[in-house]
Amino acid sequence: MRGDHFGGERAEEGPIFIVRHAQSAANAGGRTTDPAAIPITDTGAAQAQCVGDLFSNRPRVIAVSRYLRTVQTGEPLLRRYPDVPVEEWRVEEFTYLDTAACAGTTYAERKGLRESYWKRCDPLWADGPGCECFADFIRRVQRLEKTLSLQDAGETIVVFTHGFVMRALLWLQQHTGPITRTEMAGFDRFRRRVSVPNCAVLRASPNGIGRLSLSTNVSVAHVPVDLRTEQTPPAAAVISLRVLGPATQRRAVSRNAVINSRASRRGCCTPQVRQRIGPVDRVARPARCENSSAWRCAVALS
Repeated sequence: MRGDHFGGERAEEGPIFIVRHAQSAANAGGRTTDPAAIPITDTGAAQAQCVGDLFSNRPRVIAVSRYLRTVQTGEPLLRRYPDVPVEEWRVEEFTYLDTAACAGTTYAERKGLRESYWKRCDPLWADGPGCECFADFIRRVQRLEKTLSLQDAGETIVVFTHGFVMRALLWLQQHTGPITRTEMAGFDRFRRRVSVPNCAVLRASPNGIGRLSLSTNVSVAHVPVDLRTEQTPPAAAVISLRVLGPATQRRAVSRNAVINSRASRRGCCTPQVRQRIGPVDRVARPARCENSSAWRCAVALS
């Protein structure tokens, strides 16, 4: 991706922008309790402002997850286009560790629990109340891809989401079979290789057959070097996706091309969030956003 803004003739790829949230307190090494209530940092707020400055055209809709950090990351864009409808979609992070066992810990302190989970390699295992099994997570991301594939190809949509969701979208470009232990192990290897930094952008467009065509890499070119976080270590593998052809509509992983691995001015949701009837059934429920007195209509993909 090149250029300073997305919109009009400058948009070189698809009209769907899938954005990872800005640096969060957990990303910065802080202790956390509720995964949904983790805020972004001051650095994250500056990164989020960079995302808000990207768009020269008004999006048709802005989607966020139920996690506070995506709402805060989208806030600068919402300030720029306050009349854009905001929807809460099921694009929250893959929470696979027991939240009670992890309460009050840092990311580094959870390393042993993470390794045990992936070593178990059971796609149907749920680690605790409120956790999602791997198979359900992948099905959720597949529903997200289906929903986005049915959008009008000429309209801009911005989705603020999380790293695991973006990695799963990339992984699903070449994995369409049943979710087995072998597939889960393959995803584990894939997600360890693929860097999706804070505020990374993945471009997408409907391919006409119920799937998404994704950009060849994620980009953080819009984030100044001094604000980039979670950079890819020099020894880490880097990937690119190359389209195999219209017949397969899949992409193969190549370790020879570079993912732009660079990756928040604090904010919260102030515009009104409303439910919009989309191509899939959604369940709306009232929810109050942290740090805001505004009620949000929480819209979940079925």
